[in-house]
Amino acid sequence: MRIVWSPTALDQLDEIYNVITTERDTATAAKWFLKINDAVSNLAEFPLSGSSIPESILGEHFSDLVGLRQLIVKPYRVIYEVDDATCNILGVMRTSRLVNLESLRP
Repeated sequence: MRIVWSPTALDQLDEIYNVITTERDTATAAKWFLKINDAVSNLAEFPLSGSSIPESILGEHFSDLVGLRQLIVKPYRVIYEVDDATCNILGVMRTSRLVNLESLRP
């Protein structure tokens, strides 16, 4: 399966890298970047390994999130969706944040 990163997801990953570099150091930021990237790479072989997003069970307000999945790389989560041949990475955020679909899709 092919992995496709959205511009939003790449921007969020870049922001995470910059924050960690500022708060800690470049080596720690690189470690997290690789950890997230390695986890996402595994989706090519196991696209359904992530769980459904908990927000999707909260009723009508979150109905647009049904079908999205998350891959936890604590303290971050990668939001993605799977179609026939592609795993689309939509966003990367802290696990403490609720998923806002409008912030993930252009």
